[in-house]
Amino acid sequence: MVGSPRGTLAPSGVRARLSESGAKPRSLASVAARRTRPILYKGPMRWVFIACVGLSGCAILSPIPDMRTPSDRARELAPKCSGLPAGDGLLAPALVESVEPAYSYVSSGPVDRQARLRGARIHLRPTSGLSRESFQRTAECHEASVLLGRAGEMRDDPYVLPNAWLDISVDSEGDGFVASARTEGRDDANQVLERARRFAARGAQERLHAPAFAPRDSIAPQ
Repeated sequence: MVGSPRGTLAPSGVRARLSESGAKPRSLASVAARRTRPILYKGPMRWVFIACVGLSGCAILSPIPDMRTPSDRARELAPKCSGLPAGDGLLAPALVESVEPAYSYVSSGPVDRQARLRGARIHLRPTSGLSRESFQRTAECHEASVLLGRAGEMRDDPYVLPNAWLDISVDSEGDGFVASARTEGRDDANQVLERARRFAARGAQERLHAPAFAPRDSIAPQ
């Protein structure tokens, strides 16, 4: 069979069906070219590039890294913090019960997973009237305010890391909560964990030396 300049045409049976429907037959080469054409999908935050390789399938490439700086993220969050009262009491060291490493897991083989340190999991003591949503928003807004220079950083602050952005999430755990402060990079993650451990140790000392409260009716009148 002698090939045409546009490539090999589809089989005669296919051409016959196409002619009956009025459609113009395409060469196999043109069909293959359409399938190997790169496709761009635009998500809400970033572009994802998908390259279809031949007729065998598609390979999904890594998305473009998020180029926002910590200050950019703080400014995006700041409008949601308007009118929110200062959360110094909610973020006090005495409310921290314990700290453990926060890990993410990546596949390192057909069945194995490798743990990567991401930061700290901060276990909080049960507090009356405290909700998961209110604590998370308080911690996030505290981080944003510190990074924008609108609030001071606590000593060994586990919810802030200078020149970095921490992803803070809070989950219920029994009658208390656990707050996760996570970041990228092993060095930053180690800093977050060490700061959280020192913060928790200070809270334990504060609880140990806190004066006991006397019952209201036992307090002598002045």
